[in-house]
Formats: sequence, structure tokens, C-alpha cells
Amino acid sequence: GAIIMTAAAASLGIVKARELKCRSDTLCELNAMLEILKNEIYTRRSPIKKALLCVAAGRYTRSFRDRLYEELDSLNERTFSQIWTECVNSYLPQLCDEQKSALNELGCSLGRYDAELQAQALERCMASLSNDYSQLYAELSSKRKMYIGAGTCMGLILSIILL
Repeated sequence: GAIIMTAAAASLGIVKARELKCRSDTLCELNAMLEILKNEIYTRRSPIKKALLCVAAGRYTRSFRDRLYEELDSLNERTFSQIWTECVNSYLPQLCDEQKSALNELGCSLGRYDAELQAQALERCMASLSNDYSQLYAELSSKRKMYIGAGTCMGLILSIILL
């Protein structure tokens, strides 16, 4: 019983460590995605729907990009900003509120202003997400070890108390 309790607590630490890695990977993928989107909008002057076709999405951002592209068919019923916000909130749950807020601010600018202003909005969002990624990446190794270690220790302490 004690081994099972220790393993269960350690697995909680592992789950938390994986969440951090998932957030880190998502931020990296989003930055790459937004960079391509910026180039498509600013350099090639592509409409947003066509630009989304050119954007390569990774493991964590594919569902966001695909759903956003599909939902653009309902653009007359809802604004682009509404569609973008719904997709951010539904398909990027691993991001924290500040990161979602930065993306939602970007959604208010895309498709609404000229290419230069859209590129500036994309750059602001990318800078914010890149900063978050850098901080998270720097702390990732130590925090992963901490969560796994803390989970295992809590399991051991609980096992000792119950014995």
C-alpha cells in the first residue's frame, strides 16, 4: 500500500512537470506560427484565411489553427476577434491567463487594420510570448525536478504517517 501511495504522489509530480513542458512547447510552436503568419500578412499581403493555410502548426497548436481556419467560414455571423478568442480559449488550455490575454489582444488587431499595424501587433504578441518562453525554459529543468521530487516526498511522508 505504501508503494502505491508513493507512486501515486510521484505521478502527480510527473503530471505537473509534463504540463510545464507542454506549455513550453506550445509557446515555442506559437512563436513560429505567428512569425510565418506575420510574413504572410505583411510581406505577401495574404488574406488571413489564405495565410493560415501557409502556417505550419505543431503538435500543440494544430487543433487551434485547424479550428480557426474552419470557423472563418462563419465570419459573417461572428467577428474575427470572437472566433479567435473562442479558439484560443478552447484549443490552447495549457497557456496561462496572461498568455491567452496577449493572444486575444492580437486577435482584435488581425484582419482589422492594414498590414503594417497587423505586423506590429504580431510582433508585440510574439515578444510577449517569447519572453514567457525564455523564462519558462530557463526554469523548466529545475521545476520539473522539484515537482517530481516533491510528489515523491509527499507520497513517502504520507506512507510513513499511515504506517
